[in-house]
Amino acid sequence: MFVLPLLSLYYEDMDVWTIQKKEIIEKVKAGEIYLPDYDYCGTLDFSLCYQAATEIWNEANFRFDRGVLFTLAKNDMTAFLSADEVRDAVEGFNFHMFFDEYGLGIFDDDHVLVRLHYDDSFNPVPIDIHVFSVLPPFLMLEFNPFMETKVIFDDEAMPRDLAGALMDRERIRKIWDRWSTGKAPDPMFIDKLSILQLHYGFISPENLTGEEYPATFLQIGAE
Repeated sequence: MFVLPLLSLYYEDMDVWTIQKKEIIEKVKAGEIYLPDYDYCGTLDFSLCYQAATEIWNEANFRFDRGVLFTLAKNDMTAFLSADEVRDAVEGFNFHMFFDEYGLGIFDDDHVLVRLHYDDSFNPVPIDIHVFSVLPPFLMLEFNPFMETKVIFDDEAMPRDLAGALMDRERIRKIWDRWSTGKAPDPMFIDKLSILQLHYGFISPENLTGEEYPATFLQIGAE
């Protein structure tokens, strides 16, 4: 269990984008509320990240959800204004290679890219997606379920080449501290292609904006 301080930081109304199974969005259109479940996680490598995101979301918003929805926004906490902007950012981050590496096929006819709107009563606990993608090995040391005490980025236990040349352990520790207490995100790179990952515990019919595209729209070279 991640033990976190109570959070009180809230954000303005947000438009965000997410890739979801088409059947999920169809059920929401029909009036259902979609509640992600922590018991389903696409890859074991990211199970601790999913757990962390869920517990940080719950603590920040005084909720008890079993999972979170992963959504995308610009690094200045504003929405991508079009699906074309989302595609440019996806190509800049190279989502395709990232998901292929973990065997997660989402750029297909069974998934859709949708724009959602949430009001200002939620803290989406944002994190730079570049940072999130290198968290797993650090969290496996930080939160070992078989240990009673935390191992805080143990220098001897941590292989020197983890996370490549993207960042050092000290920097990711500071970023983790900001994320886990709901503070404004610390971007990995200051550029137009940086992406924030924002979290919400549900999709209700009221969150749908009507803007929806086949996930294949995000494939490189798609028109």
